[in-house]
Amino acid sequence: MTRRVYRVWFQTIVLTAAMAVFLLISVSMFTVGDEWSRSDPFSLVLYSVIGVGSLFGIWLALRMGVVVDERGIRIRNFGRGRFIRWQDVAALSCEVYDVRLGFPLYAPVVRMAVPSEPSDAASVPLAALGSYRSRVAQRRTGALAALVPPQRTAPVAEAQNRHADDK
Repeated sequence: MTRRVYRVWFQTIVLTAAMAVFLLISVSMFTVGDEWSRSDPFSLVLYSVIGVGSLFGIWLALRMGVVVDERGIRIRNFGRGRFIRWQDVAALSCEVYDVRLGFPLYAPVVRMAVPSEPSDAASVPLAALGSYRSRVAQRRTGALAALVPPQRTAPVAEAQNRHADDK
């Protein structure tokens, strides 16, 4: 199986642009700022922290998304990510995972066979593959289900058929 990366491009571009603004502010204070801001130790530390933090933020924003490979599904968020092994996947279905301004958001939802930790949720929505249109989310769920290794195909196919019967 080849590695596939799915990204939320709008969110990635907006976060990268916001972090780039902070980086620009930090760099401009070192180069264009007045003499006081370049000689004050607190200002030097503050602008350095802003610069390093914004570089780290740009790196996090550019790597956000869902990575699917032969080992499982890796969810990369702006903060903490998550890895789901294929043997932990009980089912994969397209469901409403959120409602924003009265509009439902559809996305593939991974049902866990057994959560690896007690604090883990029994179902994990893949928000990077989400859409306001159910047809688009169902197509993405089908594409993801096609990437599931053969030993896990039967439960995933059953869940998709059950979801199609509900509509």
